[in-house]
Amino acid sequence: MLYKCKIKKLDNTIEEAVLIEINGYELHCFISYCPFKIFENQFYEVELSYEIFNDYILDKSTSNIGFRKIDDSFKYEITAELKNNHLTLQNIQFEEDEYLINYSYLDNCLVTLTVDRISVSFIREIQAA
Repeated sequence: MLYKCKIKKLDNTIEEAVLIEINGYELHCFISYCPFKIFENQFYEVELSYEIFNDYILDKSTSNIGFRKIDDSFKYEITAELKNNHLTLQNIQFEEDEYLINYSYLDNCLVTLTVDRISVSFIREIQAA
């Protein structure tokens, strides 16, 4: 899915790191695709995805829907509703993950997934509305 985001801060140390605001959430993301120069306080159309490098950790949850940053890294706990192999947080939906099918017994439940990073792909610049 495509989302409108605002760049809050570009990282001066890690070129691929960016702080964005999307649907009321501030996320420290890894830039996985950006074919043009981007600027702070500008709006862009983006796609979000997550990456898991090692252990796939997904548990049924009683926490509130949202993102919880882990330490000073790209790592997050994402608490969302699992619906038809998609994680859905209010207006944000992560695309189907081949491993989520293993958790179909938790369909329509709140779950927490630990991810190593949330990646953002910049599609195009858009005007603020």
